[in-house]
Amino acid sequence: MTPWNYPLLMAVWKWAPALAAGNTLVLKPSDTTPVSTLLMARIMGSVLPPGVFNVVCGERETGELMVGHPTPAMVSITGSVRAGRQVAEGAAAGLKRVHLELGGKAPVVVFADADLATAADKGKHRQGYKPVKVAVSVGNGRIRSVLFYKGELRKGAYVDIYVGSNFD
Repeated sequence: MTPWNYPLLMAVWKWAPALAAGNTLVLKPSDTTPVSTLLMARIMGSVLPPGVFNVVCGERETGELMVGHPTPAMVSITGSVRAGRQVAEGAAAGLKRVHLELGGKAPVVVFADADLATAADKGKHRQGYKPVKVAVSVGNGRIRSVLFYKGELRKGAYVDIYVGSNFD
């Protein structure tokens, strides 16, 4: 099961290892972004035997039916923590292997003209890992300021400062 963001790449990251290991697969794209996955399935269907690369579209209930079906030996999902819990609970009943990639990892991007207090405040509402990307033109003084604000997020929060080009 793949998320709405980066639907094509996230799908490839799911199916490529499965096919390389000799498995068949059923891929369920996000109900909001299924088109690229369906196009990919059409292309893959032109080079793979029938039944090797399969796509099922639908909403949450479709995913629940897939997880609960006795055939799959493994379930992989990239999504929210809530969705991951539901998948893990459903897969546990059948003792299926599970791969969960959960939670947001959206970076906070800080440019030279950014209001640091606002940038840090917006970053507080993101869950889990909190990378901060700082444009190289911002300079070291601004990086120290961002670290100060980010340090107030919560105890144990992980902050990764990357200094580079705006185009990296």
